[in-house]
Order: sequence, then C-alpha cells, then structure tokens
Amino acid sequence: RSNLEKSQKMLQNYMWDSNTQDVSVITSTVEELDKAKQAYNHALSTSSSTLRLTKDGETPILLTSVPGNSTLWGALFELPSNMSTGVYTVELANSLDAGNFVQLESFVSPNQSNVHEIEIVSKEDSLPTWEKNGKIFKVTDYGPSGLPNLQNMTWANATGGIIEAIAAAQQAGGGTVFFPRGQYFLNTTYAITIPWGVRLQGEGSDLVELIFGDIWTASTAPAAFFQGPETGSGAWAVEDLTVYVTSYHNMIFYVNNVTDGFIMKNCKIIANAYLGSNGPNTQRSHNHWYNWTLEEPGALLVISGTNYLVQNNYFYGTGGIITSVTLPDFCDHHHCHGSQWGLISDNVLYNGAGPSHFMNQWAQVIFERNTVIGVSAISMGQSVGTGPGGGYDHHIYHADNTIQFVWGNDREIITYDDAGSAYLGLVSEVSSDGLTLTLATDARSSQSTEWGGWAGAAVSVLNGTGTGTWRRVVKPGIYFEKTNPRNRTWVIDRAFPFDITKGQVIAIIPARARIIFENDRLTDGGNVQFYGQAQECVVTKVAASRITAFISWAQWRGWYTRWKCLGPGQCALDSEGTYGTQYECETAPTCKQITSQFSERENLGGQMGNGVMPNTQILYLENEILEGNKIVRHSAMYSGWTPGSQSYGFDKFYNGASFGIQGIGNIPYPFTGIAASTAITIKRNMMRSNSGVIINNMIPTTSVRDIIVEDNIILQSDSDKALQISPNQTLLVTRNNTVSN
Repeated sequence: RSNLEKSQKMLQNYMWDSNTQDVSVITSTVEELDKAKQAYNHALSTSSSTLRLTKDGETPILLTSVPGNSTLWGALFELPSNMSTGVYTVELANSLDAGNFVQLESFVSPNQSNVHEIEIVSKEDSLPTWEKNGKIFKVTDYGPSGLPNLQNMTWANATGGIIEAIAAAQQAGGGTVFFPRGQYFLNTTYAITIPWGVRLQGEGSDLVELIFGDIWTASTAPAAFFQGPETGSGAWAVEDLTVYVTSYHNMIFYVNNVTDGFIMKNCKIIANAYLGSNGPNTQRSHNHWYNWTLEEPGALLVISGTNYLVQNNYFYGTGGIITSVTLPDFCDHHHCHGSQWGLISDNVLYNGAGPSHFMNQWAQVIFERNTVIGVSAISMGQSVGTGPGGGYDHHIYHADNTIQFVWGNDREIITYDDAGSAYLGLVSEVSSDGLTLTLATDARSSQSTEWGGWAGAAVSVLNGTGTGTWRRVVKPGIYFEKTNPRNRTWVIDRAFPFDITKGQVIAIIPARARIIFENDRLTDGGNVQFYGQAQECVVTKVAASRITAFISWAQWRGWYTRWKCLGPGQCALDSEGTYGTQYECETAPTCKQITSQFSERENLGGQMGNGVMPNTQILYLENEILEGNKIVRHSAMYSGWTPGSQSYGFDKFYNGASFGIQGIGNIPYPFTGIAASTAITIKRNMMRSNSGVIINNMIPTTSVRDIIVEDNIILQSDSDKALQISPNQTLLVTRNNTVSN
C-alpha cells in the first residue's frame, strides 16, 4: 500500500508542477504506478482470511482461505472431510486486519433476521437421490434410439420413450435417465416434467442432442419444455447434453418456487426462435409466418427455486438467458421470491433481445467467471430488481465476469430498476426495544401485493440525525393492500441507535442491499447504475471500456395517485380509484379524449406517495476506465427529450463523466431538505481518455451529501470535465485527485 501511494504521489507532483512538461517523464511515472498497482493486487491476492467455526463444547475449528482465492470482498474455504455435523457460530478474520475476528450477523430473510450460525450436514445426507441410489434408466430401452433409420434417413419421435424412462425412474424412487449418444427428436407441444429425485444425463453434450421442432402459434407452445413438479418439494437435474429449439414462445427450462435443489452442468442449450427466417412477422419454410413480439420468446432458464448450481454450460437464446421472473400463471403473490442460495459460474451466455441474467429477487447468489455477449442489436443488460411493490435483492457476489455488447432498451449493463415505495414521512412513536415503529400517517403502495408484500424491505433515514442509516423490515404494516391498507405499525430487525422521532423523514422502499461487483470486465454498453434503492453496495476492480458511466442516482417518482372515471369528462383523483395514472383514466372507454386538470396531492406521508428512492453507503474502489469514449444518442445531452432544454451536465450522457452521483430535484414541501444520495465514496479509481467525475445536486435541492472523492487519477481528459461539481454542493470532500490531459 505504501509503495502504491508513493508512486501515486510522485505522479501527482509531476502533474502539479507547471515546469514539468516532459511527457516521457509522466509516462514512465504512470508505468511505475501500474507496477505498484500490480504489486498491491498481488499482495491482496496472496493475503488470507480465517474462518473460525465454534460448536458448543468443542474446540473451535480454524479454516484458512484457499490460496489465491481471497480478496478484500470474497474468500473460498474448504471444509475438512472429518468435520462433525451440527450447528456452528461463524466468525471471520482477515490477515490485513491483524487477525481480529468479527461474528457473522446477516439478515437472510424476515424469518431469519440475524443469522450468525451455519449448520454442517454430512456429505452422504446432502447427496441427491440419483447419486444415492445409483439407478440408471436408458431411454433407448423404452423407445427409439437416437440414431437414424439408415434406409430412409429419418429419425423416429423419441418423446414417448423418454417419458416412459422418466416414469420408470420416478416409480423406482428416483435415478438417472441416461441418453446414449445420438439425436433425439421430441414433440414441441409437450412439456416434460422431471420428477423429484430424477436427473437427465447424456453421454456428453457433444454426443447427445435433444431436438424440438417448430412451433407456429403461441397457443400450441408449452409454457416450458422442461420443468419440475408443481407440488411437494425436491430436486432435479440436467447434465451433459445439448438441447436444440428452433422456435419457442415461452421458457425452455423452468425451476419453480417449490424446487429445493437444481443442477444444470455441462450442457448446451441453443434456442433460436427465428431460425431460417429474418425476424418477427416474416415467412420461412412450410409457408408459415412468425408473429413473435419483442417480449417473446421467453428466457432459456427461469429459476425461482432454492439451492441450485448452474455451471459450465453454453447458452444461446433469441430472448433472455437466465432470470427469476416467471409467467403470472406460475407465480402467485406468496411464493414469487426469485431465487435463493445459488451458484452460477463458468458459463457462456449469448443473449438476444432479452437480458443475460435478470437478477430479480435474488438472495445469497454467486455469479462468477461467466462470459456474457449480446448477439442482437437489441440485447439488453441486467437488472437487480424487486418489482415496485416491495421485496428485496441482497447478498449477491458478481465477480470475474466478462460482459460485452449491451445495446438494447436503455443500454444499462447493470441497473437497479423497478422503483416503488410504501411510505415517505415521519415516525410518531417507537417501542421501548426500538424495534416497532408507528408511522405518522398511513403507508400505501401501488402494488403492495406484488412479490408478497414488504417484508424484507428497507427503512432509510433521509435527514437529520442518522441520515443514510437504514434497517430491514421484519413485519410490515402492509401485507396486502386490499385487506390491510392502513396499518401504521412496522417491525424492524435492529433498533436505530438514536431517537427516530425527532423530525427525521424515513422512506420504506425495496432493499437491494450488500451486493458486490468485483473484478468484472465490461465493454461496449451503457451504465452500471444504482437507480435508487441501493444500500451498502460495492463496485471494485471493475475494468470498463466504452461504457457510459458508473452512476449512482436517486429517484423522485412523484406521488402515487389513483384516478376514478366518473363518466365522460369526469376523471378525478380518488384513493380507491381503478386507474393508476391520469392517462389510464383519460383513455378508458367512458372517459376517452377527456383532459383533466387535477393536480397530484401533496400530503405528508406515504398514503398517496411513490416518493423517494435513495442510495446510501455506496463504494467505488480501484476501478479502471480503460477507454472513456462512449456511444450515446445525441438527444441524451438534453434534459428530457426536448432539444434546447439542456440541464446541468447530466441525463444519459453525464457530460462525459465516467463516475457520477445525482440527487433529485423538485421535491415538494415539506421534504425539501432530505438527502437521497448519501455516504458515497469514489476512491483510487483510474480513468483514461475522456473520463471524469460529476456530482450533481440537482438545483435547487441539496439532496446529495456526505460524499468523498479522493486519490483518483484522471488521464487524457478535458480538465474542465474531469471533476464537475454542481454549485450548491455541500458536505463533499475532494482530495488528492490527479488530473492530466
């Protein structure tokens, strides 16, 4: 660290000395800095972490992280084979911190709000059924082989034989349905249900392929080609085979919300809905026409279950690849929890018109060492989303991935979308233990039933003592809007360490918390953006070329209103109205072409409010912009879509900056003093070629505060744009930043 700082200081001295104009001196100094950075990174990579596991009545077990697999943000540990089963408390120490142990304290779910233990079970007990019983059922024993008829060079339909083999495995209590080498043709209108305890396994993905024919209409297409049972709970797997789909409307694999244990390894899943055609509504063989919309086809792999492994696969899809968003018929409000406890690693994902990995309601998921390449002019980026009516994403480790070509939608490589709020207002009372809050006014959500309500959401302090502090919701006042819309009592996981009833404004919003992006490689796309509702998130050692920006911007989504159509020309605000927006009301049959002049309400609290989507405690550390040039449409330099209404250096272009923090403007009284982007650090980042930092407080508000910008190096950039700060910015520290053109 000291060598790194010494090299950085030397570079700063050269650049600050107006008498030093020798480019070669500066260049050699930059090279020395790069060497110092490499040495520093090597020191980090060879550092170690220690895990201390303590079981009642036994000597603690000390585990050292696997060499080369320990960073500031992640470490890999191997459990000893002779370790006894049972419950252990967990403590962690890092060699860079003098070996001080810190106990695990983790909000895993509303029902597990302070976890500090893990349970170790025997390897034998954790084996899936197909490995325990070792039973194998060859599909060729139940139907046609995967080889052609050499007399007429045709293949028989293998669907029936595959179904019979699966049924035999189910009757035997589980096992492996094995595909010898060959090509197996299947019906395209039949959904294959894989029972609990059954694995489909091929002789190898280069030797076995399952081929589905063409589907001409959405009405004849299965909701998913492969899926688990809809009742009970259990595990299933697919390994070592290739699946070809030449047309599809919905999902290929669906891992539903009652699945506990799913494995997909060493597979190739290739699905091209437009094979042999030129896109939607175009003709191809057999005189058939395609009528897909851009929302179709669906994703290749939809995971809404728990405990899963997706590893060493090859995915190609016309739409999206991996997501936890499902069709409404498959997901009710109680169980649409996204996916939990998963490892997605070492895969190749070629995504078309959809996202490669849509991280909706992910919890405890590792996404690492994947290669993601957009293969469509409208390939979309990734979203860390929750839906607008509550829920949470948290504990995601997104590391060592390569992502390239994100041109579709708003071009965000990664975004925190789906804004929504249950409350914006004051707290009138707190229980003696500090865990129960009584809100000053009613909470209300436009979609409080979506994703199962507001358990797990975040409670964030926006002003006064404790600004930027946040807690998690254990028991929400709102469960479902129709049955309990006005309960002001909310229970949180930990007490605030100060009096929360002294005029502080709080926001109750979905949580996207404790998510780490480390050592990813990003090329050719839009933002990596915290679009409101981000808490304790880290972006570190990410290398980017030709992306728009790393950006943290808060949102003001206005007041949530409902409109009621009373008849022709009678659109009125009504808290129990049918329509969520004035436009929806005006375009309703009985109110069509009627323009209303009603304004939105501005009442204190959240009853009618979508409110503020704040970001708090964000760290950008040691990232590198290799090439700051970016592709942005020309209109992006303006505020909104009207040329001539240029704002203070923001919107989709960020005035050329590669790091940015934005507040919110036009906040109505009495919330004008709140902070929406707070406790954000931009530190030790390297920015090259037309890069910089912009801090925009959104005049006339002061919604950006407690910001640190230090020890950054900005090279080959217009000095006027290297560090841009809005005139009314307060509570900002900038120091030791180096700028050179």
